[in-house]
Amino acid sequence: MRPRLRNIGFSVLLLALPLLFLARPAAAAQDDSPFLTILYTWAPVLLIVALWIFFMRRMGWGNFGKGGYKEYLRVNQERMESIDRSLARIAEQLERLVEVTARK
Repeated sequence: MRPRLRNIGFSVLLLALPLLFLARPAAAAQDDSPFLTILYTWAPVLLIVALWIFFMRRMGWGNFGKGGYKEYLRVNQERMESIDRSLARIAEQLERLVEVTARK
C-alpha cells in the first residue's frame, strides 16, 4: 500500500524511504595544461561557429552574399518599374473611360 504523499511531510517521507546514494567524492582538480583548458573551453564554441558558417554557406548567406544584395536591388527595381507601367496603363484606361462617358 502506497502512502498518500500529500498528507506526509517531505522530510518525513525522505527519512522513511530506504534510499541508496551512489556517490563518490569529487576528484581533486587535475593539473591540466593551459592548452587543454583553453581547448576544452573554446572547442564547443568553435564547433558551433563552424557549423553555423557551413550551413549559412549552403543556404547562400540569406541571398545577401557575393553580390546577392545587388541582385535583390535589381529585382526590386524591375518590380517597381512593372508596377509603374501597370499604373500608367490603368490611368490611360481611366482617362479613356472618362472621355467616353463625357461624350455621351
